Amino acid sequence: MRMAFGLVGLLVTLGVTVWIMHAVTLPQTQNALKVRDTASTQVRQWSGLDSDGRSALDSITLKPVGPAEQIQGLQVSAIDPRGVMATHYGLRVNDIITGTQGLKLSDLGGDDFNSLCAQVREAYARNATLTVQRGGEEITLPLVTASAPGAITPMSTSGN
Repeated sequence: MRMAFGLVGLLVTLGVTVWIMHAVTLPQTQNALKVRDTASTQVRQWSGLDSDGRSALDSITLKPVGPAEQIQGLQVSAIDPRGVMATHYGLRVNDIITGTQGLKLSDLGGDDFNSLCAQVREAYARNATLTVQRGGEEITLPLVTASAPGAITPMSTSGN
């Protein structure tokens, strides 16, 4: 009989322990994992990397627009539709990047192609805007909509 009471006591203790872990510890652990994932995403962006650890510029091919001594913009000649430059900014082939953070690329060292490419990467890392000529129009990317009070998210840019 003692063995039965001992076994029941052990099972009750185990059940209470599992219940406490489920009710208290598990939600805290899940919350910590969500915070870690959010922080990891932000740190990757600050580093100029996508979720796979690739540089943002690896998802895009740019070519200079204008004379070599005064480049006016960077034309998108190829883009990975799953890369961060397409998903974050909505860039498309033939877009011409003419500025970042409200400044013209020609004013940011318009004679050095690599420096201008680094400015585009830096814009992604800082979550800054890009000024782009698309179809004769000048637009600012990323296009954003308010999804919740105080929150902004990139709009979908499917199509062309």
